[in-house]
Amino acid sequence: MNCNELDNQLEEFLAGAVPPETQAAATAHVARCPSCARSVAQARQLEQLLARTPLAVPPPEFFERQRAAVMLELGPEIEWHAPKLSLLLLASVVAAYVGWSMEPLMDCVAAWSASLDQLSATLDGIGLLYGLILLMGLAAFRRDPTPVLLEVRR
Repeated sequence: MNCNELDNQLEEFLAGAVPPETQAAATAHVARCPSCARSVAQARQLEQLLARTPLAVPPPEFFERQRAAVMLELGPEIEWHAPKLSLLLLASVVAAYVGWSMEPLMDCVAAWSASLDQLSATLDGIGLLYGLILLMGLAAFRRDPTPVLLEVRR
């Protein structure tokens, strides 16, 4: 182990949270390196100092006073904008979900549109064919082999 490796794993080394072979290598390095020995001694001294320092717990009304001070500083407009922002966020999420969930439906609509175009072209062809059959039928009905041209008048 070298100085950089020990420095990167110093907290884990002091807590005993490294594998045994790493712990042994770090201990051997600290024994022969005065700089790392000082770093380990300072870190242990800091841990002991922090362990002796009592934890300060604020009184229960502290947080309420802080919230009131912030609300006073911000004024009433923060309370007015919060519901608007919440509704705007909700509307954005709903719009995104609807847009995402409508994609398969839009694919179906596009497929139906293409099918309707194809059906329309087919019906146009059938209409022409029907017209031709009708003309041939009229010609056969008249027992005259020449086709009859129909004229539509209003």
